[in-house]
Amino acid sequence: RDLVRSRGLGDVYKRQTFFHDWINEGRQSVFDLDEDRLYPGIIRVESSSDRIIIEKDFTYEIAKSESRKQRGLMYVEKIEDDYGMLFLFQEDRSTPFWMKSCRTSLDIIFLDKDGEILYIVNSAEPCLTEPCKLFSPTESYRFVLETRSDWVEENNLSIGDKLFLSISHD
Repeated sequence: RDLVRSRGLGDVYKRQTFFHDWINEGRQSVFDLDEDRLYPGIIRVESSSDRIIIEKDFTYEIAKSESRKQRGLMYVEKIEDDYGMLFLFQEDRSTPFWMKSCRTSLDIIFLDKDGEILYIVNSAEPCLTEPCKLFSPTESYRFVLETRSDWVEENNLSIGDKLFLSISHD
């Protein structure tokens, strides 16, 4: 598998395209991706000193409509090891997340518009009856990635690291 860091629309047809670069170049929107579909790719996380912390296969779903964002990972019994759901927001926001009707604990990673990790919730517990605990970062965020519980700790992610996701083009 070729791992190519894209630089905008001209590179979209390469085998791997990092959506982080799409966002920053402003030439193609990650918001054009379909919901209710699995996207196989690569996740890469770099420290603030550009040291690669992880770079490995990762599959994710997109949540961009209000109904999909509200449903999130509700009722999901088990989260695979290298799977996540990426929540997309057009503008920065500070709305809290909750675990209503979730069946398993999750790690919640709040990201800014550049993919920098702003806030991490480790092992957020499911909430089957209201009121549910609210999880809210101290800063506004643009994206949220939910993964299985303990994924953040196992992969040594920290606030200030930068997260990149790619999409495999077959």
